Amino acid sequence: MRSAWVSMAFAVGVALLLGAMTAACGGEESDEPPLYVVASDVCDGVFQEKRASEAVERILGSGPYGSAGRDAVKRVADALRDGFASGRSWSSATELCPLAPKRSRTLDQGSLAFSIYDPSDVGTGKLPAGARFYAMGEEAVAGPGMAEIYFTCASPDLEGSTDGPLRVQGRLSLGSGLEKDSDEHREAGLTVVHAASLAVAEELECKDNGGLPQQPVLTEAP
Repeated sequence: MRSAWVSMAFAVGVALLLGAMTAACGGEESDEPPLYVVASDVCDGVFQEKRASEAVERILGSGPYGSAGRDAVKRVADALRDGFASGRSWSSATELCPLAPKRSRTLDQGSLAFSIYDPSDVGTGKLPAGARFYAMGEEAVAGPGMAEIYFTCASPDLEGSTDGPLRVQGRLSLGSGLEKDSDEHREAGLTVVHAASLAVAEELECKDNGGLPQQPVLTEAP
């Protein structure tokens, strides 16, 4: 009888220990996200596609990179929804994430941010030095220190957007230490901002993803 009780107590103790270990592991998953991540996990994981993660590495150099935390895409989408509901023709930018290799200087960092653009912001024909227009979205631009995509979003989640869609600008801004005047660099920047814009369009449930293709179009506009 005594041995049976000992065996039972031992089994209960093991079960409690395993439960505590499981809870601890689960606690680690629900705690703060890691401070540094690989390229595919930067910006809340919007660069999972190999072409996009390679573009991040091409622009920023080797990682690891700073993490944006969790729900970064949802946070940006919520800000755009609020801006649209306000009825204003434009909004201030909301950062999706910083782009910073570990121990980098400010000049070797960048940022991805989204805002509502005014209709007068597109179609001007004006370009920053070294920049090019590309055939994607309402307008797409990439230069040595930046890349932008403008697209419109009609969504069942945005009342009135069928008649007057939400106008979204995604912008990649780079510190001067990351600027390069080359086709490869411009295309990498456009690939990065395209992946982020596509993630935001999907979160907003934009019809046809706001007209954005699944893969970036790197053909210069005529």
